[in-house]
Amino acid sequence: MSFFDESNDKRKAMFKFFEMQGLVQVLSVLDGEESEQVQGDAALNEGVDRGFFDLAIKSTKEDWQVRGDNLFERDPPLYSIAAECYKKSGDFVKERLATGHYLHSLAKKNDTQPHLKMDYLMQASEALLDASAYDKAATCLFNAKQYLMAAELFSLCGEAERAAKSYIRLGSSCKSKDDQSKWRGEAAKAYRDGGFLDKALVLFDKAELYAECAQLFESYPDWQPSGSFTREHFTLMRIRAAAAKNDHAEAVSSICGIADSEKRLRLAYEYADKYGDQGELYVDLVTKELSQDGRIAEVNSLSVSLYSH
Repeated sequence: MSFFDESNDKRKAMFKFFEMQGLVQVLSVLDGEESEQVQGDAALNEGVDRGFFDLAIKSTKEDWQVRGDNLFERDPPLYSIAAECYKKSGDFVKERLATGHYLHSLAKKNDTQPHLKMDYLMQASEALLDASAYDKAATCLFNAKQYLMAAELFSLCGEAERAAKSYIRLGSSCKSKDDQSKWRGEAAKAYRDGGFLDKALVLFDKAELYAECAQLFESYPDWQPSGSFTREHFTLMRIRAAAAKNDHAEAVSSICGIADSEKRLRLAYEYADKYGDQGELYVDLVTKELSQDGRIAEVNSLSVSLYSH
């Protein structure tokens, strides 16, 4: 931008002000001469003939970068113009970042037009992925109801809670009970991997993934869940779920995991009573184990008590 007034006196005060503020760059029209010394049409014509009126100074890539940063960080930001500045600076990553923010702002302005909003959000997520702004890209995908992609991206970012919420939303959108259970299980795993064990336990329970519930207790022996949940509760649920599927190997394996020998033996007898040979084999195994520990009287007492019922 050039500032010019025909009167030297009138323009001098404002020009000096701009110069002192560092807001202008002083250029001489003719070689070795200050612009204030150029007088009359003859001198101006001489300047044109000699080619000294190309006053524009080409901005460097660094200049465009600084301008882009200023526009990106101002309040309110001018993302679209910042993107153009970054493009001229050759910074592809910042250009895509600014573009992504701009497209996301357009999406927010089009809440009443769902299809247009969705289109802007998907374009924004693509631009933000190019800029390696994965958490922001995942947010756009979530808002665009692309819950699976959002969950996977949040997981990569280490955003366990947001990944879990994405899986929960995905499960809620499913009509099939099996699909709902599947995505609840994935949400529970995300919570577990993020260290949110109580939330993981609740979701594993809702998904009827009792083996995963029991595994939580085994993997985190010092963990005490809130509420009324106990290791024994989920061990029992795990046994019942396995038995209902005729997976006797899994059920018997779960019985083996019970630490209390009396409870272990009682469950074994109950299992034997209901499922025949599979349970009876285990009862024999437990009683043999107790006998080897010298607990013969206990075995006999339990046997009498259990069979009397």
